[in-house]
Amino acid sequence: MDHSKSSFSWHGCSDLTSPGNSGRPRVFHTTRLCEKLVLPKGDFDLTDPHGYKLSTTYNCLHDPNLKDYLYRKDIHKHLLKDGFITKNDRVTCSLREFRTYKKYLREIQLDMDHRFKMEQRSLVRRILILQEEGRVSSDISVPDFIEWLHFRGQHTLQQDVGSILQEVTRDVQRELRLERRWRDARHGRGQQVQPSQVL
Repeated sequence: MDHSKSSFSWHGCSDLTSPGNSGRPRVFHTTRLCEKLVLPKGDFDLTDPHGYKLSTTYNCLHDPNLKDYLYRKDIHKHLLKDGFITKNDRVTCSLREFRTYKKYLREIQLDMDHRFKMEQRSLVRRILILQEEGRVSSDISVPDFIEWLHFRGQHTLQQDVGSILQEVTRDVQRELRLERRWRDARHGRGQQVQPSQVL
């Protein structure tokens, strides 16, 4: 049974042993023993129907249900001695698996960033519409409103979003201006058509 599946070390080779320093080959590692490799995605993902991005082969070292068994003193000692895990309980893997999983983690991060940006876009749009309708004072800036929501317990801020917020605000304001022009033009055409219908 091959116990060396995919890698979790996002920071790459910084904590790996170098062949030049100790004469030993590099050791690539994954998550801790009994931690899942696959991170949950917020949405249903159809981008990889055949599972090429990440191998879905079962690896008992990543099974949380086997935690009691794998952490038994004799089993744990055997795994460490045979090189299936590192001294800090990380599951070892090959370089290819390491690179595959690192790429997978990068895609997960990009997906999370994209979803966060879309949530911010939706929130900014709602705030600007409320300001146009007069239900929220125009003196309140979007960052202040989001900070207030965060203070009230709605955790919309997961990171420093200053630049993202400015970009999203500009985009949403542009969209709202275009929608307003479209409505005005449509309303104007409706008024022009009415006199001709009367004749």
